[in-house]
Amino acid sequence: MKTISDEAIILRRFPYGEKDIIFVLFTKYQGKKRVIAKGVRSITSRRGGHLDLFNIISLSMREGSGMDLITEATTLHTLSEVKNNKNLLYVGYYVAELLELMLSDEVVESHVFNETVRLLCEINKTKTYVGSQLRSYERYLLSNGGFWSDEIHGTSIPEGEVKRKEFFQSLIEEVADKRLKTKQWVD
Repeated sequence: MKTISDEAIILRRFPYGEKDIIFVLFTKYQGKKRVIAKGVRSITSRRGGHLDLFNIISLSMREGSGMDLITEATTLHTLSEVKNNKNLLYVGYYVAELLELMLSDEVVESHVFNETVRLLCEINKTKTYVGSQLRSYERYLLSNGGFWSDEIHGTSIPEGEVKRKEFFQSLIEEVADKRLKTKQWVD
């Protein structure tokens, strides 16, 4: 069995059985993927504290027959301000939803990973965010996916923050062919 080391942002987690959790991770070198952590819901688990939502972690995984198995995890950034401030928590959920909609599974997107970590750490450090940070990130994701070109779309961006928000969010919904569930939570 091959062991893989990587960095990841925890986007979602689902209980699985009595003691296990399935995670949706966005990893630096493997892209977005689903993995399982065995026994992390038990009180004696050493990995459980590191595997919290929105944590940026360093992890080791072993290839499994279905999903990879997390064997080790260490926290790099906890993003405690994001988790303790309702408005910033909403931004975290919004960013996670954008990544799940805009990225394909297991496609390496190291530059998107780095930009996402930069955005989340900046918001965590300043303890606030402005809508223009999210518009810039949305534009980055659209451009990365080949759905945005400054030459084609650059002149069509409306004036005013509210109209700009609606413009980018409707474009993302059109591209993903799915409604954004968290869009009303962020500016």
